[in-house]
Amino acid sequence: MELANAQHTSQNSNMKLMEENQRLRSELKEQATEHEERIRRAEQLGNKQQKMDQKRLHEKNVRLKLELKVQGRMYEDQTTRMEELAVTMEQLVSTRRRTSTS
Repeated sequence: MELANAQHTSQNSNMKLMEENQRLRSELKEQATEHEERIRRAEQLGNKQQKMDQKRLHEKNVRLKLELKVQGRMYEDQTTRMEELAVTMEQLVSTRRRTSTS
């Protein structure tokens, strides 16, 4: 009788442990799913941030290229003006020499 009681108690304990084990497994699966979802969302946000950063860098690169072109043109214009001024000064010096020797 005691043996039957002990077996019955043991079976009840085993059943409760199996139920608790199943509950914990289900909870663990749910937490794993939530964790995977959080990782996926974080990756998506990271990808969006990376794309935004790349876009910003591209825009900055385009602006710098345009600025470099503008400065190159300004340098060319300034060089041309300097050359024209040098020619004009040579002409003035030449004209002055001719008028002073005459």
